[in-house]
Amino acid sequence: MKFTGTHRVKAIESLLPLAQKLRVWASKDEGTSAWEVVLSSGSFLLVLSPEVHRGFSGEGQLLEELARAPEESVIAQIRAQLAWGAHISTDDVSKKLGMETRVVEDVIAVLSTRGLAGYDAISENYFHRELPFDLSKVEAMQPRLKGARRLVDEKGVQINGGGVFLVRGTGTIHQVKLDDDGKGQCTCPWYSKHQGNRGPCKHILAAQITQETDA
Repeated sequence: MKFTGTHRVKAIESLLPLAQKLRVWASKDEGTSAWEVVLSSGSFLLVLSPEVHRGFSGEGQLLEELARAPEESVIAQIRAQLAWGAHISTDDVSKKLGMETRVVEDVIAVLSTRGLAGYDAISENYFHRELPFDLSKVEAMQPRLKGARRLVDEKGVQINGGGVFLVRGTGTIHQVKLDDDGKGQCTCPWYSKHQGNRGPCKHILAAQITQETDA
């Protein structure tokens, strides 16, 4: 595991003498790490981005879910099922509402960006909570998603068959290949540099939106 700004770990230094154990999680692909200090009365979790200058809001790991998000009426139905639960079961919600599990998972991801659902890295479950500020405009703040929707609206995406899409770039046409799970590869410089580790580029998002609309 490699990350810069190791001084940030000092935030848990004063807790270590009281700790019963220390657990560390790390994402090999994304470089994100989580440090859990287990105490007798609870635990403290510190989550670090791979580099000091990189926050979490712009990393783009939820852009695919935001791109697939259904209309607000569906989001409202699922939000009504949260009921301050400490563990949100997407299977239970999907059965109760008669929706596909993937739709529920996408909406929970959207609600998390709006500050209405948290994720417990220890139990690996979402839970209901509401942050005291308005994050309902998150999608409008995502330049890649805005760019992708603009490409779709301006007919900048052409279906080429076999999961291949031709997407307009700056002075060129990029080729996007989506696999059976909807994950993509692109010939643009962004994808070449990050290989999907910072979320999809706008061309992949545009292809995914087109695929969803055409399905």
